[in-house]
Amino acid sequence: MLKALLKTTFGLSLLSAVGLSSFLGANPASAFSFNSDGSIGVGLTDIGKSFQVSFDGNVATQNVSDLTSLATFTFQGFENIGSFTQAKFDIDLKNTSTGAIASRTSALGFDTDLTLQNASVATGGLFSNAILNGSLPNQFGALDVCFTDGNNCQGGQNGGAASGQNSQTFSAKLAFNQGATQFALSNFGVRYQSISGTNLGTSGTGKGTVKPPRDPNKIPEPGMAIAIALTSLGVLSASRKSKQSETEQQVAV
Repeated sequence: MLKALLKTTFGLSLLSAVGLSSFLGANPASAFSFNSDGSIGVGLTDIGKSFQVSFDGNVATQNVSDLTSLATFTFQGFENIGSFTQAKFDIDLKNTSTGAIASRTSALGFDTDLTLQNASVATGGLFSNAILNGSLPNQFGALDVCFTDGNNCQGGQNGGAASGQNSQTFSAKLAFNQGATQFALSNFGVRYQSISGTNLGTSGTGKGTVKPPRDPNKIPEPGMAIAIALTSLGVLSASRKSKQSETEQQVAV
């Protein structure tokens, strides 16, 4: 009985030590800055990391619950080009409309807190054009930049991510004044066209909400580490009392 208790104590003590050392010594993963106003800050420590934006759907200023899209932004870093510093993203876009709704996400855009000097897209991706200072219809309003196959943020007759298809990717480059090392994105929006399954209309827009990613390597909460330590100490104390009681009984005999 005593040996089993001691083995349990040792195991819990080791676990608590590992948990506390992880809590005290590990560096938390840096993954963007998720701000209270809905914007997301991007900097040098975020290269190679991703975040997602989920979009709702709105047609004729009315919400359509099954009209949705999802974009995954992967930050690829900064590059100095002439007098500009370019920030590059690989953007994976999927039209996630469900139920009776079918549609095509024909444009995606957002605002930046730094002044955009230019924007472009790599060839061979989902979208081919970058439009500065455009706007989405359906009372959505102005955007600093949008990406589409059309000539404006209203979208085009063809192109985009259609419902029922796999996600598609394009590379977007944002040019700021040289020396930029951090910026923020906000006011994410998409344009929907070729909508079917609703009598409200065949085109609409969607407002984006940034989704903070789950960190699979997240360290234990402080309370958990402390609870483990207290549990191991309690078991250790009980084992000492048991051993002391056993010794006293042997002496009494």
